[in-house]
Amino acid sequence: MIRKAIDSDLLEIKKIVAKARDIMKSSGNVNQWVDGYPTREVLLADVRSGNAYLLLRENKAVAYFAMLDGPEITYNLIVEGCWLNDDSYGVLHRVASNGKAKGVFQEILLYASSHYDNIRIDTHHDNKIMQRLLQENGFVHCGVIFLTDGSPRLAYQRIKG
Repeated sequence: MIRKAIDSDLLEIKKIVAKARDIMKSSGNVNQWVDGYPTREVLLADVRSGNAYLLLRENKAVAYFAMLDGPEITYNLIVEGCWLNDDSYGVLHRVASNGKAKGVFQEILLYASSHYDNIRIDTHHDNKIMQRLLQENGFVHCGVIFLTDGSPRLAYQRIKG
């Protein structure tokens, strides 16, 4: 089951994010989610904007993600490729799992696909786990986008159908 997160979920979200950060580091992705990102403030902003979601198994949170309507400002400029279309889209951000539950990304994607026919997401060059998940689930690598701080990210898109 997936549900919107609320303020009282923040501690559990932070635990999931910390575990995901550890998994990233142990898999060689030491440059993403550094310096405490995503911060409590970022996570709280996700919750309060209605964009924060928890994936529950047996009534326990096993994954967190933010899902929001595009356009995403950092997706306006893409280099080394192009988006598959210019249609409206949903965005997935801050996908994090506790590392114990299996099939988490597929469940998140199924949920996102019930809301959007067109989904965009980006990930760090070192995040091989996410890149593999994206490719296995029908996402197409479209190019490179840049975060507001100028950091490059690999951009992916999936069109339902």
